[in-house]
Amino acid sequence: MSDTLASQLTRTPRPFSAESFETARALTQGLTADLAEAVAGALSGAPYLMGLMEKEAEWFREAAEAPDHALKDTLTEIAGHSAADLGSHLRQAKRRIALL
Repeated sequence: MSDTLASQLTRTPRPFSAESFETARALTQGLTADLAEAVAGALSGAPYLMGLMEKEAEWFREAAEAPDHALKDTLTEIAGHSAADLGSHLRQAKRRIALL
């Protein structure tokens, strides 16, 4: 699965509401048009995912180009942290993997 997220699209969710869709579209700037529409459609009906995207939008833009690599890097990053600061890095990894 070394393809981009955009190349893996088979369907695009319908927006839940116009207002939440527009909020989500603002978070998807920089993505290809098809991917931005699909992601915004999904985010518009999922407040939890919308919150994750608000925190990880910059990372997601890069991850969308190489999701396999992004997943591997995210998991590898966790191993390099001490037990004292592992919690925050696990939460970040959870956010990122949920968005993929």
